Amino acid sequence: MALSMYVITLIKDLNGNHVVQKGINRLVPKDNQFIQNAVAAHCVKVATHRHGCCVLQHCIDHASDSRRIQSAIKITSSALTLVQGPYGNYVVQYNLDLNDSRYSNAVIRQFVGKVCALLVQKFSLNVIETVHFLLHYDNDIFLITDGRLTVYPLGGA
Repeated sequence: MALSMYVITLIKDLNGNHVVQKGINRLVPKDNQFIQNAVAAHCVKVATHRHGCCVLQHCIDHASDSRRIQSAIKITSSALTLVQGPYGNYVVQYNLDLNDSRYSNAVIRQFVGKVCALLVQKFSLNVIETVHFLLHYDNDIFLITDGRLTVYPLGGA
């Protein structure tokens, strides 16, 4: 498609990002695949941009299961960096809101030993507040107390 090489440029544009979001919302999956491909290839770059973080969330909402997994893995692997930025932190929170322990556990594990530093940063604080209470996913319990994150394995593999 003629627009495929301009997707990332459009995402970063005040008006262009609306065009991309309309494409995600209105085109059938096979016709918006070029948008999904571009966003997946540049996931972190898109997540850290003012307009890109919204576009990425739309992509996740309208993605196939395999594409959603691919995006979640990229977001998860970069979560510690993303939470420290003004837009990336929203993407990580969105990823946590998917309520999939495969990603939530991996994100939270990146915070082990770093919670105190993240608590004093404006943007990462938002994500830490999202997970400030006792979290229980699959076989692990995560507890944040006094600015420290502790992981308690519950007999899983």
